[in-house]
Amino acid sequence: MAQLKVGVLSSCAVFGLLLARIIVSGSVVYLFLLWNIVLAWVAWGLGVWLVSVLKGKTILVYKVALSVVWLLFLPNTFYLLTDLIHAVFGYDKVGGFAGWQLPYIADTSIIFVDLAILMLATWVGWLLGIASMRTVYGYAKTKLSSSRSLTLVFILSASSGYGIYLGRVPRWNSWDVVHRPFSLLADIGDTFIHPFDHVEAYIFSGVFFVMINVVFWSFEILHLSRD
Repeated sequence: MAQLKVGVLSSCAVFGLLLARIIVSGSVVYLFLLWNIVLAWVAWGLGVWLVSVLKGKTILVYKVALSVVWLLFLPNTFYLLTDLIHAVFGYDKVGGFAGWQLPYIADTSIIFVDLAILMLATWVGWLLGIASMRTVYGYAKTKLSSSRSLTLVFILSASSGYGIYLGRVPRWNSWDVVHRPFSLLADIGDTFIHPFDHVEAYIFSGVFFVMINVVFWSFEILHLSRD
């Protein structure tokens, strides 16, 4: 399928640019991008798997469990956008200026090179995230009404936005659901019990809710217009 080919090619491009950066700079500071891209691919794969399971005659508990797992991994795709922070704040410590030592490349050029790599990685993550959502949404439209399918997209966007907040600000990750479930649930519960103490969480999540919806419906409109 086309989205798979684009995702693979884009991922290879990120890998190639990272390899070139390591060779030129001697710094492996951005290798974490590869892990984040792997997590995005996991989310995409789970979405495809989920739809195939939903179409089958699998027991309800299995379908619900897989839906929850997919929902936990989906924010990892959009989370890649927040990695742009590494080329903005504290760059001398995070970006690895000391590793470049190339008098013929200006510092500003280095920053833009890194921004380009980070943005390409972001494209991979968002491409896989939107593709995963569209796969599930496409199935939902065959089973649910238009209003309920629309509500599903809003729920996925809102939960992803909040998941990105949990990952970037309080630094939770998908694995903490298993490693530290009670602490994670307590943190989430406090956000909803004391909303005025967590205004940042609502603003952060709301911004990503809007962004995810804009990109998602842009892909949907482009797809419909092509048909």
